Amino acid sequence: MVPAMLIEVRRGGEVVVNPGDAAEVYDEVAAGHELPNLRERLRSMAGFAGADIPRVLLRVHDEVLQQRYIDVLNCLAGAGIRDVAIQD
Repeated sequence: MVPAMLIEVRRGGEVVVNPGDAAEVYDEVAAGHELPNLRERLRSMAGFAGADIPRVLLRVHDEVLQQRYIDVLNCLAGAGIRDVAIQD
């Protein structure tokens, strides 16, 4: 089983994978709605996982615009990730 990936959408709209010491910032707001860097990261993770569809924990700051939240969900759906949990 592939461990869950934590994706955080920060106050300014930055998308960060695995926040903390190993944080990877993937897309700033300027990247637009497509989130190309996150999309590529999800594709590589899905390819690595094989038949094991990765689970994602999504943490979204209260002040994030609704459109940014939807952009991230669309990116996850586009990568075939259906198991998404919202984390406080």
